[in-house]
Amino acid sequence: MKIKILFPDALHFHKRNFKSLMEYIENKDIETIFSNEFDELKALYGNYKSKKSLLIKYYDILSGLSLEELYNKQYKGINVFEVSKAELLSFLMPKSNWLTVSVSSDTYEIFKKSYKENKEELLLNMSMSIFWIDYWSRKLSFKNYKNINACVIFSGSLIYVKTLSYLLQNTKIKVFVVEHFFTGNDYYFEEKYTHIANNGDIKFNNIYSQMMKDFLDQDSHIIERDIIKAINKIKLKNNKNVKQPKELSCQEIEFDNTKKVILIIGQVINDFSILETLMPNINSLEVYKNIIDGILTGTDYNIIFKAHPWELQKVNIKESLTKNSLLNYVESNYGDTVKTRFKLVENYNIETLFNQSDIIVGLSSQSLLEAAFMGYKTHQIGQAFFGNKNFTFDHKDEFEFLSYIKKHENIKRTLSLQEYRQLMNFFAICLEHYLVSSHNSGKAKLHARLSNNTNSISIIGKNTEFSLDFSVPMKRESQERENPNILDIFHNNKPFKKKIVENIVLAMSSDKKAKKFLSNPKQFFEDSNYLIVKLLGKIY
Repeated sequence: MKIKILFPDALHFHKRNFKSLMEYIENKDIETIFSNEFDELKALYGNYKSKKSLLIKYYDILSGLSLEELYNKQYKGINVFEVSKAELLSFLMPKSNWLTVSVSSDTYEIFKKSYKENKEELLLNMSMSIFWIDYWSRKLSFKNYKNINACVIFSGSLIYVKTLSYLLQNTKIKVFVVEHFFTGNDYYFEEKYTHIANNGDIKFNNIYSQMMKDFLDQDSHIIERDIIKAINKIKLKNNKNVKQPKELSCQEIEFDNTKKVILIIGQVINDFSILETLMPNINSLEVYKNIIDGILTGTDYNIIFKAHPWELQKVNIKESLTKNSLLNYVESNYGDTVKTRFKLVENYNIETLFNQSDIIVGLSSQSLLEAAFMGYKTHQIGQAFFGNKNFTFDHKDEFEFLSYIKKHENIKRTLSLQEYRQLMNFFAICLEHYLVSSHNSGKAKLHARLSNNTNSISIIGKNTEFSLDFSVPMKRESQERENPNILDIFHNNKPFKKKIVENIVLAMSSDKKAKKFLSNPKQFFEDSNYLIVKLLGKIY
């Protein structure tokens, strides 16, 4: 059967690295519809003041409704505020009346605050939702839109795709949501009628447990091979949004004392991974202030705050908002002696910061995964998709985190061997089974999920997709090597990798084993009966 795919956001697919998807649809008998109408609306992220004349017929109707009527407003079976909320928040969160208070993730509380303080913006975003519902309803009735098998959307959080996704829920058309992973060369391609940010199927423990079971049911040499290939992908990561400064150009940050250092990894204030997560407080700036205050007043620890440089580029921000707000907060609220314990950086090599930190904490930031890869056990606050997978400290909010670090003076800094193995399993499941590569190897997954109409979470397991082995000569394609060997992966940075291995081994070993390792590392690894230790030995 011929596949017909709708792409409602051509703007994103033409700008971003979905090479394997674009090549797949070009080489197969697949008909595509790329929607590029009203592209200027798709890029406004909730700021619709200049489009009021376009929306006036919807706006006039909505403006006459009471608070409760507006909150419950349905249009063609869709709750209008529900599909407006995320994009509205992305516009409002950087504003002063939202930036300086705790913001509950409760939908009704968000609506009431919007209605009371930002009614114009609320009405415009809800009007835009009705505009897109009408638009997509009309388009789906056109002849060339008939017999669509699938719809591929980016992110799933903005109004123009959220409305379409809702309309397609009661049809035979499958919706696949895409978004990039932190490696930059892999992306989500998941059958889902909701947003993908911090909401992929791998987040949910019942689904992840089945993925893990299927993964571990493979032959041991395939498991180890998948782990090595995943490691290689992380080593070759190419983050599209953040380019790391060279490590040698960033010196270790100095403090006036020798107390512990806590690294706080900052997120963009209106990142959908926070705005669409059911946290007690979705205002990340207030969360950071609470952490900083709790540390500076309740402990003698030092703080490094790593601000996210993407705020300078982000629509509706275009400035270092979190950075500047926190600098003003600390300057205004603490004395000179206390202020020496707080440092803030923005464009700074993050691995340098990991290496000098005793505790690393963040909100759903994928940088926590980078730290874990280096062997550190990080603290994740909220509901990160990689949380509760046995390689992070997990806290429901910042106050639970603060309570924990105050009660436990000697918090483990590094992952144990068992925890590191859990991390490696996670990466292997993610990068070799769950996500789709931007390069040629991703086409097999795309074929299975599109042509067979297979739900994305059932792809993992023993199938013909995993046919490569180490006997095949190495072939480099762009930045992805299909058949790496362990020495090839790590030869460029041996001292760095040896340091990671040392941290892991010493953290887990008894005094006797540690002495053996330090006196004769080669013999230590050769004598071990554990596969993961053998792997670490090869890295070392």
